[in-house]
This record gives sequence, C-alpha cells and structure tokens, in this order.
Amino acid sequence: FHTGGYEEHEGPGEGMTYNATVSYQIHEFDWRTKNARFQPTVELTFMLTIVDQDTGGTVPDVNFGALFRWRDFPWNHYIYTTCGVGGGLSYSFDDWQADIDKHPGEDRSQLKFWLNFQWTFVAPSHPEHQLVLFFDHQSGANIFDDGGVDSLGIGYRHLF
Repeated sequence: FHTGGYEEHEGPGEGMTYNATVSYQIHEFDWRTKNARFQPTVELTFMLTIVDQDTGGTVPDVNFGALFRWRDFPWNHYIYTTCGVGGGLSYSFDDWQADIDKHPGEDRSQLKFWLNFQWTFVAPSHPEHQLVLFFDHQSGANIFDDGGVDSLGIGYRHLF
C-alpha cells in the first residue's frame, strides 16, 4: 500500500501505535439536488495515541480536531462506505524517535499540526460495526518545526 510520500520507517523509531478515538457529530448537512440528496457530516475528533517504539519506551500523544465525513456513495447498499478528512493539532508528551531519526540534528517540536484521513467499510445489516483504514500525518509545517511523521493502520470503529 502506497500513499503519496509515505515511507516506512526502519530503525530505533520503528514500532506500533495504539489509538483510541472518540468522535462527536456536530452537524449533518442536507444538500438536495434535482435527483439526489447528500448528507455529509462534521465531527469533533479526539484521539489518544500510545506510540510503542522499538527503543523500549512509549510516548503518549493527543490529537484534537474536526473531520468532514462524506457518506453518500452509490454502492452503499452493498458495502456502506464513508470517507473522512480532517485536521487539528497534535501534542506528544515526548518526541517520537521516528521524528528524530527522520530529521537528525534538527530541533523537534512536541506540538504539531494533525491531518487525518479515514475510510470506513460496513456491512449495511450491522452499521454499528465498522472497519477503518486510516492515515495520520503530524507535521510542524515549517511553523513548529520542519517535517513530521506518518501513521498508517487498520482498526475497528463502533457507533453508539
């Protein structure tokens, strides 16, 4: 799987991230055209990430932002699908080793911008159980620092 400029990291910063995300839908649009109806949503999203690095330590990381979720795909009666794109801020309680490794000799900021991309796939008969594919990017955007780190993964989402 290849996404844009994503490069798999190897070395001491290599490891796993464990995420717990809570989202709250703050608005549902109701857009109508002559032949169609579209109902995308806007969500507030909070994600706690535990970065389990191969250095033997873990780093807590918190992310907060907004996400725009498109839900109207023509194949939804077979596999209900959503696509979410969002952004916000990320704060790590320590520098990620992968971030240090990718930017040797540079000062790293624990505060970064957070970009979040999600695809969910659901059996229409069980809409509360969802498979999530995600790509997260944290970057200083040349404001907090130069460059950043990426996470790519798969997860489970449950609607309440």
